[in-house]
Amino acid sequence: MTQTVLTPERTYKSIHATSKKRVLEQGSHLFGKLVDDEASYNIFSAFIEREKKGSTAIGSGIAMPHSSSELVDSAVAVFFALNTGVDFEAADEKPVDLFLMMLVPSNECPQYAKVLSDFRTKLLQPGFADKLREAPSSEALYELLQEQGIT
Repeated sequence: MTQTVLTPERTYKSIHATSKKRVLEQGSHLFGKLVDDEASYNIFSAFIEREKKGSTAIGSGIAMPHSSSELVDSAVAVFFALNTGVDFEAADEKPVDLFLMMLVPSNECPQYAKVLSDFRTKLLQPGFADKLREAPSSEALYELLQEQGIT
């Protein structure tokens, strides 16, 4: 699948959130900008329902919340770094400060499982999370993600 799901306009440095719920709200708001503001609540609810099945934290201070939605025609992602990590119920118990959130069309979920798996592998490469944390701007953050093939 060669579709670009992440763009520079959907990559953010220094987002402020103090809890798992606030992170999901922030991310949902960012997705709401892609469809419409009214959709933010529905997107938030979808992410909350997915997190009830188990945390999407993948370790090393990274989480990949993902869900399906009828509000999108193709997969879209946002990436953001928090100023300070939050408890995201990670198995390694580390606070999470790096988030790749992804929405896929409801009828195409199985097609994106490999994309999520590939992104996970790339995000967990040794030292990569530290590079992301050190990025001075949203633009630099996106460049690192692009170099790693996370687009």
